[in-house]
Amino acid sequence: MTLRPIYEYLQGMKEVSFFLEQVKKGQDSLIYGVSGSLKSMLAAMILNNQEKPLLYIVENIQRGKEVFDDLNNLLPGHTVNYYPALDILPFEVIARSYETQRKRLEVLVGLLEGRKNVVVTTLEAISKVLISPKLFRSVAFNLRVKDRIDTVLLLERLLSLGYQRVDMVEGKGQFSLRGGILDIYSSISENPLRLELFDDEIESIRLFSAENQRSISKLEEVVVYPAAEFFMAGQEKKFKKRPSNS
Repeated sequence: MTLRPIYEYLQGMKEVSFFLEQVKKGQDSLIYGVSGSLKSMLAAMILNNQEKPLLYIVENIQRGKEVFDDLNNLLPGHTVNYYPALDILPFEVIARSYETQRKRLEVLVGLLEGRKNVVVTTLEAISKVLISPKLFRSVAFNLRVKDRIDTVLLLERLLSLGYQRVDMVEGKGQFSLRGGILDIYSSISENPLRLELFDDEIESIRLFSAENQRSISKLEEVVVYPAAEFFMAGQEKKFKKRPSNS
């Protein structure tokens, strides 16, 4: 069932307009007697009424899925994210745990970059200690074409940020070095990066397909974020890019 007709009807109500105006002014508001998808509609109106991300906290995973579907229906032009709880899982399902970590990182990076996103989450997911935005931002680093780098220190830094070294990248959070080619599969990117090196200089940066190894597009600069929420801080002080030749 589409929620759009009901959503548009509610938008025309004086009570709803007053509520949205109070929210825009930063006033605390309490609303009683609202349940189900009506809550999702009010949340969508709040987002459309302000230039800020929206955090929607639900009581459980099932309710989170319902709200996630509602908001995707109501906000086709926005990114709606689900921020899952980070469970401690047994070894046999560790792959699922990795995927949960990747999703959490995508949400955190979106908030750091100031995107006007919607985040749906549970009380359990945000009740655990989260890394400070300042620390998370401080360990991210840029790589640009023509940068001169110390490859050994760069690899050490990737390892310290939770990346796994492999022979060939196939999944997020991995990197590989073969001759003068460094591949990095960021935890928040749909496709891995390929850096072509000449000695200690970055000659080119490309996005490529992990499936067929074909180049997708050229880039002049990339930001590398941690591959895990918990990592070894301090490596960023060791890793210093050398002066460019240009």
